[in-house]
Amino acid sequence: MGTNPGGNGVGLGLGLGLGLGLGLRLELGLGLGLGLGLGLGLGLGLGLGLGKGLGLGKGANGGKG
Repeated sequence: MGTNPGGNGVGLGLGLGLGLGLGLRLELGLGLGLGLGLGLGLGLGLGLGLGKGLGLGKGANGGKG
């Protein structure tokens, strides 16, 4: 009950971002930093978007609701 619901969206986004970053690096032969940078950027965007879209993004801003 003490978990931060907004963190779930961000965590999911970060996981997706890491996966995307590694995938982009392997597919396009990008550098590790560039691939992970793109992946983390996309992941944060997806995570925040998913969190807010599901109504879970309130805690992601550091507020407890």
